[in-house]
Amino acid sequence: MVYKWNIEEVKKKQQYLLERLKHCTNPEEKERIELSLVSNISILNNSDSLRYTKFYNFMDRLTKDKFSLSKQSKYIEMEKKLLFENDAYIDESYLGFLLTLANNIASDVEDTEILTEFDISNEQMIEMSKKFYQTLGVPRIEQLSQKILSDPSSMNITNTNRKGFEDFMGITYNDYIFNKSYVKIQKTNTIFDFQSLNHEVMHGIDFYTHQKVPSKNYFGFHEIPTYTIDYLFLEFMNDLGFDEQQVAILQKRKANYLSSLAQITLLQLKTQLISNYGYKNSINPTYGMLQKALTPQILKQLLEIESGLIAYGLKMQIDVDKGKGLSNLVKIMSNDIPIDKKPDFSFVDLSDDTLLNISMNYNNINSINKVTSKK
Repeated sequence: MVYKWNIEEVKKKQQYLLERLKHCTNPEEKERIELSLVSNISILNNSDSLRYTKFYNFMDRLTKDKFSLSKQSKYIEMEKKLLFENDAYIDESYLGFLLTLANNIASDVEDTEILTEFDISNEQMIEMSKKFYQTLGVPRIEQLSQKILSDPSSMNITNTNRKGFEDFMGITYNDYIFNKSYVKIQKTNTIFDFQSLNHEVMHGIDFYTHQKVPSKNYFGFHEIPTYTIDYLFLEFMNDLGFDEQQVAILQKRKANYLSSLAQITLLQLKTQLISNYGYKNSINPTYGMLQKALTPQILKQLLEIESGLIAYGLKMQIDVDKGKGLSNLVKIMSNDIPIDKKPDFSFVDLSDDTLLNISMNYNNINSINKVTSKK
């Protein structure tokens, strides 16, 4: 079966959203319309269609990217405003906490092991993901996974990406007005394809569980559900009898990614400080200096690091008590993380002290797991 987005349907939705936006006076409704509009435009541009993806890629090669910049500048600015212009609570204590987490797990690691290529059908990927979500034993999660996996128009499985998205093996777009999640997978024909699809499906499940808008929700914690599911899915692959060495490579990559992200983020912040204040003044920066050097991208990465550690904490809970751990995951998915105060995950037994303890042991725990997974 061909899994492709229904482009004609998306185009009709786009026109509807543009018309509805013209007459919208309610700020909350406007935010949801704009979020949906940005998603629908992104879906069209990354649809692998001749009219959009391939034509835009061709024109960008001719104009050195000026074509898409001119065509999309209005919507790029709209997306920036939606995601980054809401003032998230970040005081000296919270920033210090995030930097401590990053410093505790930062490591300069390289992934040199290569995954083996083999023929993988779309149906194999879909069926494996369906089976995984069934094994979790959470009816609501299984129901929502079926909503995505049983609808070919919710998925676009392809070998082509829009220029600038080459490194995105998977991406999910959410339509807040029509309440639909769209998953895109760029196949590698390795076992990573199974993980990639399963990861993106979880983004859709998270969206269907509770729509989180940036003006109310702390943007950056959307990877908690997907990271948690990644850990569980890799174990599921082992249980199914996949090549242990191949699965071990994915497990190692998962652990190394978060450590590498921390290393890169701290380097980016240091570079910003040096650029703003000079090397000498950057050695012991004040909170004010750090705050000015903190770009939206650096903050997003710091929150992803915290998300990864929260997910690891949930995985540890699931190992001890599956029902309780998965219940805590659903709690996170079902609620906003309010933007106007410091995020607190004590309601799922992951206090700041617990997360600090996890971060201090993260690299040691994963080193043990890496050795164990090779046996």
